[in-house]
Amino acid sequence: MFAQPIAAISPMNNTWTRNYQTIDFGNYGYGIYSQDVELYR
Repeated sequence: MFAQPIAAISPMNNTWTRNYQTIDFGNYGYGIYSQDVELYR
C-alpha cells in the first residue's frame, strides 16, 4: 500500500533504482521498502 505510491513517484525505477530510492527517501522510504523487499524476496 505504502510502497505503491512511492514507486509511482519514480516510474523510471526498474530494480537497482528501487534500492537507491529507499536511501533517497531516507528513513521513511527505507522502513516501508524494507518490508516490501522482504515480501518480494
